[in-house]
Amino acid sequence: MKGFSIFLAVLIFLLAAVSAVFSFFLYEKRGQLVDGWNDMAAKINATAVALDAGSGTSVAAALTPSAMDQTKYADLPKLLPQLPDLATKVITERDALANALVQLGGILEMRGLNADQFEKLDGYPGALANLAGYVSTYQARTNAILARVAASAQALDADVSVDQLKSSGYANAYQSLDNRISYYKRRHNVFNQRVQNIASAIGAQTPDLNEQGYESSLNSVVSSAQSLKRQAVELDTNLKNAQRSIKNLEQVVSEKNGQIENLKTQLARKDKELLRICRVLGLEAPKEPMAEGSAAALQLVKTQEKGKVMDVDDKFGFLVISLGHKTRVEEPFGNRINYVDPVIPQGAVLTIARNMPSGDAEYINKVKLVKVDDNCSIGELVDNQGGKRPKVGDLVYFGDDEIAKIVKDRK
Repeated sequence: MKGFSIFLAVLIFLLAAVSAVFSFFLYEKRGQLVDGWNDMAAKINATAVALDAGSGTSVAAALTPSAMDQTKYADLPKLLPQLPDLATKVITERDALANALVQLGGILEMRGLNADQFEKLDGYPGALANLAGYVSTYQARTNAILARVAASAQALDADVSVDQLKSSGYANAYQSLDNRISYYKRRHNVFNQRVQNIASAIGAQTPDLNEQGYESSLNSVVSSAQSLKRQAVELDTNLKNAQRSIKNLEQVVSEKNGQIENLKTQLARKDKELLRICRVLGLEAPKEPMAEGSAAALQLVKTQEKGKVMDVDDKFGFLVISLGHKTRVEEPFGNRINYVDPVIPQGAVLTIARNMPSGDAEYINKVKLVKVDDNCSIGELVDNQGGKRPKVGDLVYFGDDEIAKIVKDRK
């Protein structure tokens, strides 16, 4: 019994010692667990702070180390889901940014980009550097192009700057440039047309104003113009020489006019002497021959019945009349006949009559000469309402009023 008690006492002692050892180790593990828990809480908080930075979120404010203390593990199910939600949102934003960068590269015509290049942690710095380099080159090229466009616009007197081309009003700037280009194009076309007109006016060969022959064609026109100018100078010199010759001839003419006046004076004296002799001898005084186109000559057209209706065209309403450029009236002149040209005028209005020789004359109509040939004329009836239709053989003559008008117009 005593031995059992001793064994039990030793066993209890050993169990107490083991318990003490395990308690020591448990306490040490507890300390490690608490340290690990606190470190984990700190890391979670640091992760939340990093994810909150620039994201516009405040998850780290809730996931503080004190809020995640081991004594408050019961609150963790409410707190911890905020961190993966934030991470998911950040990843979504990362993917959207990657896709946007790829889309931007496509807009800038950069080939070979995909979203993975910007999503992978080990690849995105190189991809960003490539995109940035391409954008920089693209921007430099665009700026160079805009600078050249602005310079071209300035050369065309268009008020266009690089800043305007980069602004929201770029369309107006380009419109200003387009307007100047249109102006110079119209000016170019007008210039070409006028050069061709000048070439035609001076008898030069029609210029070929395309890009290849532009300069040589203009030189040809200029050469022709210079040649024409030399001819003009020569003609001007000849004109001045001719004017001097005319002046000399005018002096000669003046002298001849003086001689003519003297001869006229002598002729007048001879005419008076001739009239005196005719009166002494009982002879008829001499007369001047009838003038062509005179009123007397036109009167003889009627007296001598030179005008007759030769044909009547009822379909077209015109007459053929026996009067023309070769019509002549006869003037008795001593024992000879003087054939006088009455000068039948186109546009004259003549009277048509019937039965003139019988003494019972009948007015028919009036006719206007629309065409005068050598031996006949074409006429149109003037009075289509009250006048009668003429017949072949009707007499056509000039009335007194028409003769007076013709003679007046000829003066």
